[in-house]
Amino acid sequence: MKKLISVLMLIMATMVVSCKKENIEPNQGYTHGGTVPTVSTPSDIIGTKWELYQYKDASTTSPQPRQDTIIFLNSTQYTYNGIQSTYSLYSTNGSYNLTLNGTPFGNLSGSAPTNFIQYGEIIDKIFTDIAVGSGSPQYHIWMKKI
Repeated sequence: MKKLISVLMLIMATMVVSCKKENIEPNQGYTHGGTVPTVSTPSDIIGTKWELYQYKDASTTSPQPRQDTIIFLNSTQYTYNGIQSTYSLYSTNGSYNLTLNGTPFGNLSGSAPTNFIQYGEIIDKIFTDIAVGSGSPQYHIWMKKI
């Protein structure tokens, strides 16, 4: 029994001596859940392609599917299903205002979160046909970057 205890103590002593403390610097480029994303700027939309995949207007209770393609060509020009028109995108009150002129819905304007370009989605945001004026039609829009 003494021999068994001696062997176990020798094994444990060897393990303790062979253990080496590893110096790990805190936050070596790692954060919980990955890196913290940066907020997109309006110029980040240039050259991106989006799909308006559903919408809902006041006359419907459920979103209606669409497959409209939007390509942002430069800082003022975009195409909607191949038809070129103008748009504007600017920061206002902690969100972005996006105006798409010449869509099948009219000249749509609405707010989107400042990270919509980065995450590639606009989900159920209200856009208004600004060309109509008082009582303008409103549409709930869903878009995703493709």
